[in-house]
Amino acid sequence: MWGYIVIGVVAGLLMAFLLLMILFSFSPLIAQLLDPIVISFLKDVVGPVSAGFGGAVAGAYAAYYLQRKAQLQKEGSDSARALYMAKFLYIEKMNELLSIKQQSFLPHFDHKARFCIIGQLPDREMSAQPVDHNLIELLVAQGAGKAVSDVFLAEKRYIACFANFKARNVMITSYREVANTVPLDENLVVSFDQICRAVDPGMIIALYEFTEGLLKNVDDAVESIRDALRGVGEALDRQMKNKGLPNVEIEFPDIDLIKRAPPPFFTKESLVEFILKAKR
Repeated sequence: MWGYIVIGVVAGLLMAFLLLMILFSFSPLIAQLLDPIVISFLKDVVGPVSAGFGGAVAGAYAAYYLQRKAQLQKEGSDSARALYMAKFLYIEKMNELLSIKQQSFLPHFDHKARFCIIGQLPDREMSAQPVDHNLIELLVAQGAGKAVSDVFLAEKRYIACFANFKARNVMITSYREVANTVPLDENLVVSFDQICRAVDPGMIIALYEFTEGLLKNVDDAVESIRDALRGVGEALDRQMKNKGLPNVEIEFPDIDLIKRAPPPFFTKESLVEFILKAKR
C-alpha cells in the first residue's frame, strides 16, 4: 500500500513540475517573475533530469505491475493445479479400494464364514507420500481445518489398508495350508464344521477378528477419502470459479459400493460356541 502512495506522490510532483515548465515556456509574463538564469537552469538541467527520473519511475512501476500480474497468474494456476490433482489422486485411491471391495469382498458378504472364504488380496509395498503443501496452504488460507484433517486421515487409512492386506495374506496362507488337508465329504466338499475340527481354534478366531477389522478399515478409508474430496471441494471450488480458474466436478461412484459391509454372521462369542460344538 505505501509503495503505491510513494509512487503516486512522486508522479504527482513530477507532473506538477513539468506543467510549471510548460507555463514558463509559453507565458512570458510568468517567466518574468523569475530570474532568467533560474529559468535557464530549470529548463536545461532540472527539466531533463526530472523527465528522465519520471520515465524511470513509470518504467519501474510498469515492470512491477507486470511482474506482480504474472506472479498472481502463476499462483492461480498453481492453486488450480493443486486442487484438481488432489481430486484426481483421491478419486484414483477411492476407485482402487472400491474395485478391491467389489471383486474380493462383495461376493462373500452373505457367507457365514466370509472371513475364511475371502482369498488373497492385492499385496504391494506402500509408503507414505507427503501431502501436497500447496493444497494444505490453500485449505489453511480458507480456514478449512476439518478438510486438512480429512486429507491427512484419508492418506493414513489408505496406506493402512494395504499393510493390512499384506498381513492377512500371510494369515490366510497359513490357514489354508491346514484347511486343505481336511478330506472331502460325500458331496465332495469340505464343511465349515470339518474345518473347525481340523484347524486350531486360535487360528480361526484370529483370522475372523483380523478379517472383520480389515473390512471395517477399508470402509473407513473409503469414507475418509470421500470426506476429503468433499471438504476440499467445499473449501476451494467456489474460490476457483470466482477467479475463472479451471476446476473438476466430482461424481461419486456407485452408492452400493460405498455402503459399509453388512454385519458378519458370527460374533466372536457365537463363533467360539460354534467351534466348541464342532469339536465335540
